[in-house]
Amino acid sequence: MDELSKLFKEIGYRKEDYEEIVNEFGLVNLKRETLIKKVKENYKFLRSLGYMQEEVIKITKQFPSIYGLSIENIKQKIEFYDSINLHSISVKVPSILMQSTKLSYARYQFLKEKGIEIDETNYRNLFIDQKHFEQQYGIKKQELLEKYAYEEENSEYRSKRTKSTQDLGRELKKAQKNIEGIDEITIKIANRLKGIDIKEATEKENE
Repeated sequence: MDELSKLFKEIGYRKEDYEEIVNEFGLVNLKRETLIKKVKENYKFLRSLGYMQEEVIKITKQFPSIYGLSIENIKQKIEFYDSINLHSISVKVPSILMQSTKLSYARYQFLKEKGIEIDETNYRNLFIDQKHFEQQYGIKKQELLEKYAYEEENSEYRSKRTKSTQDLGRELKKAQKNIEGIDEITIKIANRLKGIDIKEATEKENE
């Protein structure tokens, strides 16, 4: 048994879970030693937030690419969606964390200029596949990213103080009572990622 499969077994994954996760598109091309490092770091990070072992397994089975993201990457996305009042969407639909902040920001600004204010009722406009976005709005991804470069506005959004963990927790608890089918674990991932001071980012996100 090699080191990676041994690591997954020690964490508590089944053999079929291990095979599915390591063959995930976003992870399959990572070097073995890189994936081992990231699994250890991200697993430890999630546990440090208070998740039980089985909760981490459930989260990563649902979204294996979380093991391919840096901790800072995840935190940055949560902060951005909070800054545009979509914090509850990142809870209900955690798959949106798979899209880069650069692309989400560019689309948000582009749609805003067109008079389309993104909120919880039409947020899917930010996350439709690229082909349909180009067909619908007539702008290519690269042009969009160049015109609305996130780096230029990064300090503006990062400097905004988002809602406190306590306030967010109260809102999420209220939302949980009114929305059926929300996974309790995904509620906690947004709640606990708020306010965590991360000192080191391990990998640049993919656009």
